[in-house]
Amino acid sequence: LIMGMFSLVSQWDNKQRLRRFKQGKINKFLDGYYVHGTRVYGFDRVSKGKGKILVENKEQGKVVRKIFQMFSKGKSVKNIQDYLLQNKIKTSRGKDVWSSKQILDMLRRETFVGKISWTDSSTKKTYNGTCNKIVDDKLWYDVQSRLVDIENISRSQSRQKHDYLLTGFLYCGVCGY
Repeated sequence: LIMGMFSLVSQWDNKQRLRRFKQGKINKFLDGYYVHGTRVYGFDRVSKGKGKILVENKEQGKVVRKIFQMFSKGKSVKNIQDYLLQNKIKTSRGKDVWSSKQILDMLRRETFVGKISWTDSSTKKTYNGTCNKIVDDKLWYDVQSRLVDIENISRSQSRQKHDYLLTGFLYCGVCGY
């Protein structure tokens, strides 16, 4: 009987500790601290007060801006990969070769325009916060519109069964294909 009571008290105590831990993480995020475990290229995590905040890494910030500018001016992801390899720019994990997925994920990431979010895994509630901007809003939105255009073109090409003379100019007015 006593062992059963100790077990129940221990379970209750563990649940309370987990709840306090999650609430502390939420409060920390809402106070402007970075609670993610992953490192974001272009930023350094700097200790401040009771946590870490994101601060722009000057060298990596220049690279991020260059990637966004190249893509907005019509360069392909392959061109960007070649540029990074030629200039010996390493990834955030120290690798020489950047994958196309890394570059596309970087181009889609809202952190570079000062928006960060964190989702609590148990409640599925998303919290939004801010950080320093690396890329200005206009450049980021130009890149996003180009990404949408490229995605629409690749989607329409994957459904295409035959090749016609005007294939690249024909689009459906309803679905965009």
